[in-house]
Amino acid sequence: MLFEQKERTRNEPKQQGENDFDFYDSAAGADYDRYRGTLNGWIAELPEAARKDMIGRLRADDRYGYQAALSELLIHAALKQQKYQVELHPKTEQNSNQLDFLVRNPDGTRAAYIEVTLLRPCG
Repeated sequence: MLFEQKERTRNEPKQQGENDFDFYDSAAGADYDRYRGTLNGWIAELPEAARKDMIGRLRADDRYGYQAALSELLIHAALKQQKYQVELHPKTEQNSNQLDFLVRNPDGTRAAYIEVTLLRPCG
């Protein structure tokens, strides 16, 4: 579980440079509760072996790492919601890089390979 059940009382906005996980883990309010619940649900849909890595990436003090991990988690959840089978980090002969997902149709036939990328500022 990414976000543990605990009392949260923070009402202040996120500060510049503040760690994303720390903010969302401390913010009080129904919208933040829904956000945390949604992410916890998406992580529960990951294969068990992948959960620890995803949680570590989301908790790390790396703004762009949090955004990249969140993007991967969102895409995985969207594919699963559409009833696709999703394999994480498939090995392919055509690509020496490790891709994020192999997507299969409900009948098991290959539909797509997906690599999630984000643009980040230079410097």
